Amino acid sequence: MIIIQILPEMKIGGVETGTVDVARSLTAQGHRAIVISAGGPLVGELERAGVRHYTLPVHKKSLPTALRMVFAVRRIIRREQADIVHARSRVPAWIAYAATRLTRAAFITTCHGHYSPHFFSRIMGRGRRVIVISEHIGRHMISAFGTPRERLQLIYRGVDLSRFSFRGFYTRSPRQGAVVGIVGRITPLKGHVYFIRAMAELRRQFPGLRARIIGDAPDSRREYLQRLQALVKELGLSDVVEFCGAAADVRAALQDLDVLVMATTTAEAFGRVIIEAGAVGVPVVATAVGGVVEIITDGKEGLLAEPENVPALAAAVRRCIEDAPAAAERAAAFRRRVEQCFSSTLMIEKTIALYRDILAKKKIVVFKLSALGDVILAVPSLRALRAHYPQAAIDVVVRPEYRAVLTRCPYIDSLICWPRKNFRGALTTLAHIRRAAYALSFDFQNNVLTHWLAFLGGCSARHGYRNHKWGVLLNQGIAPVKLPLRPVEHQFQILRAAGIPARDDSLELWVAAEEHTRARNFLREQGWDGRQRLVGIHATASPRWATKTLFPEQIAQLADALAEQFQAKVFFTGSAADRSGMQAIIEQAETSPLNCAGRTDFALLAAVIAQAAVFICGDSAPLHIAAALQVPCVAVFGPTDPERHLPRFERTVVVRKRLSCAPCYRATCAKRTCMRLVRVEDICRAVETLLQPQPRPG
Repeated sequence: MIIIQILPEMKIGGVETGTVDVARSLTAQGHRAIVISAGGPLVGELERAGVRHYTLPVHKKSLPTALRMVFAVRRIIRREQADIVHARSRVPAWIAYAATRLTRAAFITTCHGHYSPHFFSRIMGRGRRVIVISEHIGRHMISAFGTPRERLQLIYRGVDLSRFSFRGFYTRSPRQGAVVGIVGRITPLKGHVYFIRAMAELRRQFPGLRARIIGDAPDSRREYLQRLQALVKELGLSDVVEFCGAAADVRAALQDLDVLVMATTTAEAFGRVIIEAGAVGVPVVATAVGGVVEIITDGKEGLLAEPENVPALAAAVRRCIEDAPAAAERAAAFRRRVEQCFSSTLMIEKTIALYRDILAKKKIVVFKLSALGDVILAVPSLRALRAHYPQAAIDVVVRPEYRAVLTRCPYIDSLICWPRKNFRGALTTLAHIRRAAYALSFDFQNNVLTHWLAFLGGCSARHGYRNHKWGVLLNQGIAPVKLPLRPVEHQFQILRAAGIPARDDSLELWVAAEEHTRARNFLREQGWDGRQRLVGIHATASPRWATKTLFPEQIAQLADALAEQFQAKVFFTGSAADRSGMQAIIEQAETSPLNCAGRTDFALLAAVIAQAAVFICGDSAPLHIAAALQVPCVAVFGPTDPERHLPRFERTVVVRKRLSCAPCYRATCAKRTCMRLVRVEDICRAVETLLQPQPRPG
């Protein structure tokens, strides 16, 4: 695997340390790890571990800079051939998201905080997978940003237990000089005011009490720090409360505490400092907010208090000081819980397992909206995709009227119906595609609409032909093939460009046993005696392609010849619009063919065709149905080229007249000579060939 992690800077902190740990482990396991950031003290650790670091200003909230960074990151992704880009903060996430849209790399995020619900933060929920550091953050991403639940992955933050060794029981008498500390940035949300007031209450009972405020205030909170210092003086705690500033070594700072307090007033995303205290063995008192309640069970691993409740906070600290054995027991229980749930080893293992899962279990979407024959012709490509990605989830976007073709297809997982002329339904379907976060899309429709669907649907690697100006939306698109190719081979070119072997171009359809029974009963109702040989004729084409059809008198003569020469019962297939035309042909015939036009749904039509000993058809969708069902076919071609459109099926005989004007691909023609010259005798001879017994192999 080749993994890029991108974050603002490599300063000393929990997010940055986790980045180093994951990158180091990837490298140790033989993978390639790359980190992109604006630099910082931890870059040296990355480089010593063999991790490549790119220094870029991906932390700057400047639109021109961010746009430049998109193309810089895209170049890195392509140069390194990255599989996954893992964003750990919002500005880098926007840059990475845009860059991955121009490459094949998967985009994932980790939500390290409780983001306010505005547009800028929405990017953190747009990863193909969204890592959340607590169940609380997962619920927030669902409610505030609409992130699909199935896209979320819970991975708790972890502490390196080899660095945070368990100190054991107390060595100091708590009553004589208990040291209570609060660790974290000095901001109002961390509840320092309530911590200080709780210390004032405890001072009266424990004269030797000492309190430490460990952490510094950002430049924007200097005034708040001054207010805290004034409060300490006002409460007469100057000899009790010490402002220690940022700790260069959090482990050492925790080792010297008798109680750690987390007094956060709002929903805490996780609470890394309390698991560090748990690893060391410091008894913990925390407010019951956000992800904290997932870490500590009140009275078991620590004590919980209501936020902004000074008496409750003071009472919990008092319990720890007065009952040292119970506090020590809770600390030991907390250490065991950290080992089981919150170790950095477990965090790294789950993160790397997620990378593997993303690459192994790809989600693939195929666009093949229409038409009937073309959807059937997509089956060999679906079969090749399934063979190459046996664990993938493969979905197909298709028009509702053609979904029956693939309802029983074993190579796909689900069908997504793209509505026709329904704007609201289109938006709903597009939102469904976006939520699915597909890794790969294959556009076998190759038109403007499907190119936009793949792009707006957020598909990472978008494959297809760049056959018009909107082909630029396909970041893995290929140039159109100039040589004439059959439709299946045309699709195979897309698959092969994506590294997917594709050779078997045979068609398939799946007809349930009950449909065969329904077809036989249907044909009996139309006049078949159940014993006669059946020969089917599809004598029509779409209104746009009237040039592909035989003339009515030819069809009537053909039906009579088949009935006389082969003692066959002939049936006509077609749409409801064809029914009256077929009836007129039947009235011209001397025999009595069956008129099935307009009386079958797709499943019944396929089952009816499957009953035929031979099926006669022009260049139309039922020809593909017959070939897929292994029904011997006579294919009558005129204005189109069988080399480009004939399904590859060995039991097919082509009947055509080679004229200088054919194939012309004209939808209108006054003469239609290529079809008028087709003789009934030629078709009957082809039928006779197909009805002859086949030699047994070997």
